[in-house]
Amino acid sequence: MATFLDYARDEVRTFAEQPFCGEDALIFSQLVYLSFPDALATKSLTLQQLLRRETYPALIDEMSHGQEALELLRLCGESPRFRDVRLADRISPNSTADPNRFCAATFILPDSTRVIAFRGTDGTIAGWHEDYRLLFVTPPLDSQARALAYLKSHASAHLAERPEIIITGHSMGGNLAIYAAAVAPHSVQSRIRAVYAQDSPGFIRSFIESKQFQAIRSRVHKYVPESSMVGMLFDSGVEETVVRSNAHGSEQHFLSTWLFTHPQIEQEASGEEQKPALKSTSEESHEQAPETSLKTASEQAQEQAHKPAHEPALKPSNEPVAVTASAPQPSDLWVLDRTEHLSRYSQALANTLNGWRESLDVAQRERFIETLFSALDSTGYVQFSQLRENWNTVIPVISQYLRSLPATDRNQLSSAIGELVKLIVLPSGEENS
Repeated sequence: MATFLDYARDEVRTFAEQPFCGEDALIFSQLVYLSFPDALATKSLTLQQLLRRETYPALIDEMSHGQEALELLRLCGESPRFRDVRLADRISPNSTADPNRFCAATFILPDSTRVIAFRGTDGTIAGWHEDYRLLFVTPPLDSQARALAYLKSHASAHLAERPEIIITGHSMGGNLAIYAAAVAPHSVQSRIRAVYAQDSPGFIRSFIESKQFQAIRSRVHKYVPESSMVGMLFDSGVEETVVRSNAHGSEQHFLSTWLFTHPQIEQEASGEEQKPALKSTSEESHEQAPETSLKTASEQAQEQAHKPAHEPALKPSNEPVAVTASAPQPSDLWVLDRTEHLSRYSQALANTLNGWRESLDVAQRERFIETLFSALDSTGYVQFSQLRENWNTVIPVISQYLRSLPATDRNQLSSAIGELVKLIVLPSGEENS
């Protein structure tokens, strides 16, 4: 099953040959989780220049997703598509005690387009608590205000060039991306080409209906996994693209579990007649290409092994494939593996959240969320994944906590909290059908 590592390895076309797309946005949303050197706050380095073995340990912290993140950086540093991208203007988290851990960075493409990436919250219960606070805190949150300030500061620093801006972010980072783009002054907003959000919480209805959001709505692209939890919070204001994952339940939140598909390989494996390939999620639209006979890497290798000695050996090439004027930039490489529907689990979670949200006022929502996360904290676990791994001991502990609540809270909240906890924790929530 292919992931963003396969995309980073195999997509060797430059951004001039294949425009920026949703798959690229996901790459940058993941890269911003790495703990890059503080020096990048004042200078820029290409992704290729960041490949220094002696610096690898320092790039990893509890939010960077370890060796897989380093492998992604290595593949990008070697890739003709990504290696000349410059990383700059990085803002590091102020404190490890801050669950929001605000962090941002700018990736400068070879044509000077700026890709601003906001880092999301971590996979801890405390991190998810910060996301769920959106249900009762009126914008802007501190992190939203800081995201807007970062965008405005970066845009004002490049007034002469006026480069286009793309904003992306995973989890709470996607919420920050959308908020900053919507609230930015027109002089900045007019330069924003697209905004990407991967499994990010939404907004209250009044914000979605505001003129500010409506001004950038057509440029917002939101992606969620089949069993999305965080992405179901509040309203998106746009239609989500649902992506398949190789994980279950809350683990689908992590971008490393999102699946990519290769249309040509899929067709060859199934033995089907060649069909038009899936389009990339680029905001650029392209016409369908005439059918071509592209060989897989394994087929080329087999042919090469049987070539006469006097024939020149095949050499890898970064040259674009020749296409006719009416052909698209080929989508014969990896693209996000999209599906039409959320899982029953995600739909049930969304219905539960929306049901009690509509029935409670702001003060009641706050008490609900604070009680919910106090119940989760009572288990002694730190990571959401630990709750699911130990669900058989977690449920009794939470039930005991709910029974200890004052009578008023117990009567008003325990039933809804119990229902939500079961959706979050029980293995039955892992079904992706």
